[in-house]
Amino acid sequence: MTEHDILRIMHARRSGIKLNANANPNVLLRKDIKQITDGKSVLITGGIGDFLAIEPFVFSCDKDIKKVFMATRGITEITELIRTGYPEIEVKNLLPVFPKNFYCFFSLEHTFSYMKEKKIYMPADFSRATDFSISRIFPKIQKDYLKFTKSRYLDKTYADISKYNLPADYVSLVTATTRDAGHAGRGRNLNTAEIDLIRKKIGCPLVCVYCECQNPHPEIIHVKKCSMFESLEILKKSKGYVGVDSWLSVIAGWLFPSTAIAVKCINEHGYNNKKCYWPLLPSQNFLYRDLVHDFIFQPKK
Repeated sequence: MTEHDILRIMHARRSGIKLNANANPNVLLRKDIKQITDGKSVLITGGIGDFLAIEPFVFSCDKDIKKVFMATRGITEITELIRTGYPEIEVKNLLPVFPKNFYCFFSLEHTFSYMKEKKIYMPADFSRATDFSISRIFPKIQKDYLKFTKSRYLDKTYADISKYNLPADYVSLVTATTRDAGHAGRGRNLNTAEIDLIRKKIGCPLVCVYCECQNPHPEIIHVKKCSMFESLEILKKSKGYVGVDSWLSVIAGWLFPSTAIAVKCINEHGYNNKKCYWPLLPSQNFLYRDLVHDFIFQPKK
């Protein structure tokens, strides 16, 4: 079987099609089409926020997933999320090293072609994995083919944050991200004027969680070097979220009304896929090109 045949079969499977074992791989007949039911292994190619966006739609309601193949720059964090939240699922990293200056793989076919070109070993069952890249899952969410269910990451407490001695009432703040230098260079991170306006407007203590601030503000509680799950628990106990469009902003959309969320988003991808990243708030206004100008915010009661 040629590479073309393999990629064609993969495309058929990604599209919800299964080929008859005796079918000519170059001819797709109506009688050869049936729905895929094999969901035992899946492929993740997106970042942390992408994984968290699809998790309540596919992982939390599909009990048949047994293995997750990973081809993502967020391998460390997503592996921790899956192994902690879904210990029954095996995680397999496909790439010895994620390529430098590379954003993401857009599909299983894209991943397959890259691995073949670089002569990277492919597990025998990889070609049969269901493609959970956002290019495949997000359109299904947009068309309401997938149903949102409660995330497993809200089911229980995953970390003890008592050591941070946080106030009873506070709002979570994320001022910066260093993961994507391209976005940061275009102004994704909060600037001084934005931080000053937020500090004056919120009206209760601000806790900078998952803090990557280069110049910590003395009137903000900066929690540095906390773990991913400590960050999650700090957010869950807060009264709202203000900051950049981080993975924590995705979770904030499960926890708070739109009036208790203000997200700086400079990327059209976020606006175009608002229903996927913030499915409980599809029509509300909480995304802003910047936080310099006035924005709506009221801490959750």
